[in-house]
Amino acid sequence: MESEESAQRRVKGRSLVAFAKMRNIEIEKDYAEISANERHFVRFFEADNMNRSQYDNVPLYDKDAVRLLPCSGVSDFVHASKVITSAGEGGYYIIAQTPLVNPSKPRIDTQYNWLRMLWEFNVYVAVCLVNLGHESECDYYFNRSRGETYKVSNFEITTLDVGTDVNWCWTYYRLKISRKEGKKRYERVIQLVDDPRFSPMSYKDLSDLLNFVWSLENDSASQRRAQHGSVGERSVLHPTLVHSRAGMNRAGTYVAASIFGRRMSGKHTRTLSLNRVVKVCKSLRSARYDILNRRSQFLLLLETILELAVRSGVVNEKDVGRARDVLRRVRDEIGKTRAKGGPSR
Repeated sequence: MESEESAQRRVKGRSLVAFAKMRNIEIEKDYAEISANERHFVRFFEADNMNRSQYDNVPLYDKDAVRLLPCSGVSDFVHASKVITSAGEGGYYIIAQTPLVNPSKPRIDTQYNWLRMLWEFNVYVAVCLVNLGHESECDYYFNRSRGETYKVSNFEITTLDVGTDVNWCWTYYRLKISRKEGKKRYERVIQLVDDPRFSPMSYKDLSDLLNFVWSLENDSASQRRAQHGSVGERSVLHPTLVHSRAGMNRAGTYVAASIFGRRMSGKHTRTLSLNRVVKVCKSLRSARYDILNRRSQFLLLLETILELAVRSGVVNEKDVGRARDVLRRVRDEIGKTRAKGGPSR
């Protein structure tokens, strides 16, 4: 019998010799994509680093993690992640867990490393999304009384001024290394008045807070330019520190809204796109483990972005009315599910 010719014989393929001679650029690119999304937690599980964290089940990615300068006899670990936006148009942030202040064993006090982070990374504005002073959340890492000085190792924190708005209070203090004359920084900490665990922020509250913090950031930058000049100011990054107890939902929502709001207020990105929102959230999740994992926080983020878009003139109130109604209905459904004992996510 006459056998049929295999169809495979007629398929054109690249010979091994030709493949071997091919430039390896594409091969390297393909291989890089395979491992691009890998995330590791090696440092989190080293030594006592887990005991320097609020939770054992919230690890810290090695990539994008804040790493302190080497210091004899002191750990370089702090549970915080760096977020640098493209071309800096959305800002520069550090997302962190609250420091452990006089914790119960086996947890380890991290006040000193927290202050080292503020100092080494040139932080001038901190947004505190926890109920400071509440034992289960975080104790104060500075003194709230005007004129008082609080000491942690070689750091001196002197409170210069305090103030209260409707939904938040702020503290203006001087951070100084006691053994270095002339070395000092001026910090601004914004703290919520109400306990966010029991009194969640509305999108209007979050929008107000964002605008208030942006004004503080601009004011702080103006002071530094006056002191160091515009060239010296541009040469150093000054991240805004945003922290909640775990550094996941409250902090993630704030940073995502801030990134998007800053981009909308810029000259080149005055658009409203859900794809852009998702892209920002994905970039944050690649930098910090399990961030923005609650639907309720994602809804708050979307509501806040709509509010910021209206305030910045990207859209008008009539254009977003229907979208607000949809988000409100979804939020109501989540509330009903919680009331029935369903998942809170």
